Parts: sequence; C-alpha cells; structure tokens
Amino acid sequence: MKSQANQTGQTNQHMRFHAPHLHLGVPFGTDIFGRAAELFALGFGTPYFLTTQTLLVIV
Repeated sequence: MKSQANQTGQTNQHMRFHAPHLHLGVPFGTDIFGRAAELFALGFGTPYFLTTQTLLVIV
C-alpha cells in the first residue's frame, strides 16, 4: 500500500524538519582539532576524568 504522499507525487522527506539544523550536528567542526575537542568534551564529565583530575590537583 502506498502512502498518501507518494500518491500525490510528493517524496516522503521524513528528515525535512531536521535539515535547517544540520549545521548544529558538529559543534567543534570536522577538522582534526574539532574531532579532538569533541572527544575531549565527551570524556570531560566522566567519573574517570573527574577522579584523575582530582588526584592531579591533590598531588
């Protein structure tokens, strides 16, 4: 069974509302610095990172 949109000749663009915001997907960019910054940011709030930083500050 075809959908209503396909019967009228329109394509089903289920991501059409996300298209204007695609530039927000990579906040630090796609270059080497951006990827490294994103990896650092992902681990920034983890318990391992916080424990390591605490130990470094104490020592």
